[in-house]
Amino acid sequence: LTNLPLVSTSNPCKTNNNRFVRKDAGNDSSGCSSDSNDEFPTIVTALTSFIGDMNQSEQDVVRVLDINGISMNCNDASNDSLGASFTVTIPSSGAIACFTHSYKYESSVFVMNDWVVNHPGNPSYYKDSQTNPIAVVAEHENISGNVEESVSLNYPPWSFHKFNFHQQVWRFDDYLVGNYGDVINFNDLPPAAKSPNVITDLGGTIVADSGEVVEVCSSPGEVANSPVAGHQYLLQKAGDADEEFSDALDQDHDRWYSNHMVWNTATLNAPDQLRQRVAWALSSIFVVSGNSISRTEQVESWATYYDIFVAHAFNDFKTILKSVAFNPLMAEMLTFKGSKSLAYQVERNGVLLYPDENFAREIMQLFSIGLFMLNEDGTKVVDESTGEHIPTYTNSDVVNFSRGWTNFVDRQDQRDNIEAEWDLGFVPNALEPMELPTSEGRDVFPKTELKVNEKRGYIGDNVPRCDALPPKAWLKKGATYHFREDSQSLMGKKDPDWWANPDDWTPRMVLDPNTSSLYAKLCNKDEVTNQCDFKSTVVLDEDIPCDGECNADRSRWRISMPCECSIDEPRTVRIDHSPNLAPVWYEYVRQPCIQLAFPEDGHMKTVREIGENTDYGNKAMCADTRLPVAGTACCDKNGQNPIHICVFKGDRVSYSTSE
Repeated sequence: LTNLPLVSTSNPCKTNNNRFVRKDAGNDSSGCSSDSNDEFPTIVTALTSFIGDMNQSEQDVVRVLDINGISMNCNDASNDSLGASFTVTIPSSGAIACFTHSYKYESSVFVMNDWVVNHPGNPSYYKDSQTNPIAVVAEHENISGNVEESVSLNYPPWSFHKFNFHQQVWRFDDYLVGNYGDVINFNDLPPAAKSPNVITDLGGTIVADSGEVVEVCSSPGEVANSPVAGHQYLLQKAGDADEEFSDALDQDHDRWYSNHMVWNTATLNAPDQLRQRVAWALSSIFVVSGNSISRTEQVESWATYYDIFVAHAFNDFKTILKSVAFNPLMAEMLTFKGSKSLAYQVERNGVLLYPDENFAREIMQLFSIGLFMLNEDGTKVVDESTGEHIPTYTNSDVVNFSRGWTNFVDRQDQRDNIEAEWDLGFVPNALEPMELPTSEGRDVFPKTELKVNEKRGYIGDNVPRCDALPPKAWLKKGATYHFREDSQSLMGKKDPDWWANPDDWTPRMVLDPNTSSLYAKLCNKDEVTNQCDFKSTVVLDEDIPCDGECNADRSRWRISMPCECSIDEPRTVRIDHSPNLAPVWYEYVRQPCIQLAFPEDGHMKTVREIGENTDYGNKAMCADTRLPVAGTACCDKNGQNPIHICVFKGDRVSYSTSE
């Protein structure tokens, strides 16, 4: 970016942080056409000294000087040095150069891919049959032979644009590469600039097994882009008749109309019209509205929500209802996203605040069973004793079910290759279904079902009890493991940040590649490449034996692997699969099971945290002694000074193992 106005920039005599840019490198061997050397000699001295401290190979080619924390030792009440140019002699070669005092982002380099689409002036440029003002730089034919011209975007000189970049520069923070003329490490480029095409254009080679193992997940129903279909939607274009429609693709338009254009195009032109009509009917039941959700300019989030009904138009009702319930737009519409349990609000915030009841009510009243019991002919059932219609649920049911919709949050933040709402700053990713990140804020107490035929059970009555699971269920057929990016477990557990380093004082279990059957299952070695072929989810297809024993030790770093036979249940396990790559982590996810709120006599222990200066000071906890749900600590004879003794930090054991 060049020609940026000096907005909110002090003259160099008033500040110790300044940027000077060699704007006409290659054509400034005679110095500046008009310089300020005589008036501000101390600035010239500072520039010369700063350049002299560089390596000789850098001095003749440097384009941008950021001189920070250094006084220019001058006075300038008239701001004559603001934006002034200074002729400097390069110390190493004696060559002459001209440096100009500049705005702090002058000649900074940005990846502008997203701004090609999001530039707010695009529609007006298109209406006047002009080229996209950002893309024209990248598409510039380098006719003059000046490479710099083909990558420089000159900021418009119009006065009404003066403050635009300065006020909106926060939008570009993630896309800043460096300064023009800098040499930088390829790995430091923003993700959008590290495509395979860029690698090969720079003369690089993509080498197999040269990066860490990562998991890349698509959004539900996501498919690859089709370039032949264009990258944007049709535009209602203003012309001689004011309502001239264009039949070309790849055109700019106001984003407020995009979701309407997508729906009209897809619905009216789709070959499966019955599916489209059923989807429309379902969308009229499971309503989300732009009047209640601040995403009016977005397209993808609304299209993703509507696709629930297109994809499941002929599926069962439970699948539709579950997809709707986990969608972020519905959670915003009916206000249950981020709802916390009463216990969480009392313990953490000291307030008696109940979970949000909105969705718990509407999922029954609007989306499923309605307000009253119905006969087979659709008429309302009447209570013969009172003559009143029999309601399908009570307010107690709403309160009860609201506890089931606690702690739902967005699955992940914004990511590349999805629509971004620039005008509103940060807006969470609304394409992926929501998740339950941890047990914090989740209501963990029993929840009853609706009363049917005068009977009322509990949700989960047909699910096995956790204390009935076999020993070492994590090695049994059906045990499930999820790929994770680090040692932190995600499924209902969260460790303090200072526990997260797996190689320091908080080791996790490391599987032996030569002897562990679990390693073999998770590695899934490719017989051709002899490399692990990791999967996002691994379900054991058979019972497998444990591998190795070890003892708990206060000096945890001295524990030798393997250790599988010595623990009750792992949280995350580490796989060292290559000497050149970072380890891979898998989290064991226990099968759904029921824990009793109050275990039978003799199977519950309570503990109390002592002290007022801790996050959980004077809080009581209880647990079923048969389950691996707690760590191990030994105290002195007065019950003080606990010492943690465990095989792994975060290792959870049953009471008998702890003993």
